[in-house]
Parts: sequence; structure tokens; C-alpha cells
Amino acid sequence: MDYQYIHIDQVKSDGSLGKPNTFRENCKYFAGKDVEIMVRKKRAKRSNDQNRLYRAYCKLISEHTGYSEDEVHSIIGYKFRRIEKTDEQTGEIFTYIRSTTQYNKMTFADHLTEIQQWVENTFHFRLPCPGENWEISLPE
Repeated sequence: MDYQYIHIDQVKSDGSLGKPNTFRENCKYFAGKDVEIMVRKKRAKRSNDQNRLYRAYCKLISEHTGYSEDEVHSIIGYKFRRIEKTDEQTGEIFTYIRSTTQYNKMTFADHLTEIQQWVENTFHFRLPCPGENWEISLPE
């Protein structure tokens, strides 16, 4: 996957951007390259309920496997959000873990489903679905 830049801004009544300098600065990466620019209404990010459910999943997986919650979080990131990018100049391959902070509600819901299926197939237990009645004690 090539480098992507998502610019979040507000369009003024005259059609100009509120932060044109930020947009211009980040576009410098693409100098001399053909680009595709799409403008759409900003999508809602993942919800707080989804984030709490994800953390509950990490806790449940941790309790079942013996890994710490931080280790589970890292394992999930490595398994499902690992990105490899080749530096065009050096040919070196860099690996990084995509953050979920920019996921919208749909993308994050798909990620939670992916985790549920993985846990069921790998560890042979079922994580609760959103909206199910279940109890877990989480630190405040």
C-alpha cells in the first residue's frame, strides 16, 4: 500500500480550506506524482462503545491465554493491522502497525468481527457480540 494522507478540515463558505498550509505541506510527499483526490463528508470515527468492547476483548483473551492485555493488543495489531511499506529510494522494507484511531464505525466493527472469528478458531472460545448481556469487570 502506498503512502496515504487524509486531510480533515472544514470548508469555508467560499470553498477554501480552513488549513490550506497543512494540506499543502503534506502534499509535498507526492511532488511529481499523479494523485487522486477525493472530497467527502467526514465519517464518524469508531465509537466509545466499540473501543470499550475492544478493550474487553483484550481482557477476555488475556484471561484465557495468560498473555497480558498489552501483549494481546500487540498480537492483534500484528496479526490484523500489520503494514509493510517499501522505501522507493532504498528498497528497504519497513513494517508498522496501523492504529485504529482513524477507523470509522464500519471498519472498526469489521475489525471486531475479525477478532471474534480468530479467537473462536484459534483459542476455541467465543467472545460476546455487541449488545449481548454479559458481565466483565474492567478497571476504571
